[in-house]
Amino acid sequence: MTEKWKAVPGWEGLYSVSNLGSVRREARTTVFEARNRWGQVRQRVCEYKRALLKVNLDSGGYAQVVLQQAAAERRETCVVHRLVLSAFRRLPGPDDHGMHRNDVRHDNRLANLKWGTREANAEDMAKKGRARRVPSSRPPLEAWEIQAIQAEPRAKREDLAERF
Repeated sequence: MTEKWKAVPGWEGLYSVSNLGSVRREARTTVFEARNRWGQVRQRVCEYKRALLKVNLDSGGYAQVVLQQAAAERRETCVVHRLVLSAFRRLPGPDDHGMHRNDVRHDNRLANLKWGTREANAEDMAKKGRARRVPSSRPPLEAWEIQAIQAEPRAKREDLAERF
């Protein structure tokens, strides 16, 4: 499969994303004003070369990158699979979740990604035996139990857990 690049929506001219899941900074020159420690305002020129961005894994195992624009002081941490889907498929709606077909969270190839709803994602997880269902050991607390717990602010958690 050949690698194709498209601009990241909202970051056109600054960043591009590939159908294989890579994100790069585009070559550009930025001029902005900066103050030195004595308060003098000077123009600074920053030249950026085209380069691939460093990818980090978040606590859930999803690949993420940091996109920033120095002059506007704009900075965002974005998950890569949403950038790929946004650039090559469509912009996400309010209920859209990025889904990985092979369940490998850091595999951000376009062929492995699709938009879906939260319900579709949960259904897909259940089909594949990855459902996160935690059975409740008891029903929620009654109003009188909550009042009893609040009436004893110095009680130990272990004692309260044992009683209720």
